[in-house]
Amino acid sequence: MEKVTLLHKYTKLDIPVNNVLNSAVDKLDFVFLAGIDHDGVPYFACSGNNIDDTLWLLEKFKFKLMNGDFDG
Repeated sequence: MEKVTLLHKYTKLDIPVNNVLNSAVDKLDFVFLAGIDHDGVPYFACSGNNIDDTLWLLEKFKFKLMNGDFDG
């Protein structure tokens, strides 16, 4: 099996879902996950219990993405 090195940089190429999820395991204290399931239905899950904090964090990341800040 070949060794794959993850660069953690923005790419225009699709990345397999398992690669993205596995790279976050044991690295994050809090996570929200949004995606589309195999039937095309939106999916959302969150590890926290405070929806206000989750929404604030989601908006913070949205702002960063809209401004081209892909480094974290």
